[in-house]
Amino acid sequence: MGRKLIAIVVLMASMIAHAASGIAQESAPPADSAEQSVTIAETEVSWFGAWQFDEDASSDEIVTLKIVDEESGDLKLVTYAEMMDETVDDAGEALDVFATAFLSTPGVSSVVEVATGELDDGAVWKVFAYDLGSVELATVFTVSERDDNTFVVSTLTAAIPEFAEVVAEAQEQILLDGEPVFLGGIDREAFLPAPVATPQATPEG
Repeated sequence: MGRKLIAIVVLMASMIAHAASGIAQESAPPADSAEQSVTIAETEVSWFGAWQFDEDASSDEIVTLKIVDEESGDLKLVTYAEMMDETVDDAGEALDVFATAFLSTPGVSSVVEVATGELDDGAVWKVFAYDLGSVELATVFTVSERDDNTFVVSTLTAAIPEFAEVVAEAQEQILLDGEPVFLGGIDREAFLPAPVATPQATPEG
């Protein structure tokens, strides 16, 4: 069930692990770029600012953008995908398949579901916090379904302390068909209302 979704998330997970391990290898903070674009299915995905196109982690069905900044240690990653998968019944199931596969990849630990909800257009979303090696990250997954069994999957991953700020940045700088609707309808302050606390051991006695 959901084999195509899992194949996409394996690609995404390997890309995130590679980016996290390569933070210290980046030579300089990325510079802002002029607007660029690719087409995924029938949707033009365009972006500006410091986002960089990751060709190795992109295909006809998914675009991956990243920012890895040596000076601040920031890790920012977004994906947008459109794929048909008749083995998945609805957007909720697609999100669970996608998120479970991603969060089960080697190196991911201490997973906590932070928030979940549904938008007015029927899209569902969940936010998870987790550790990837020594990096504390959060990822938001959003999934909506079209009439032809095509699922639209968007994700954003960033370090926990700056997560809400990166969501706002992506909502402004990543456009779908020329409109700032990436992660549209999600209130960055509402869906991650407080910093994610790392679980602490309870003192004995």
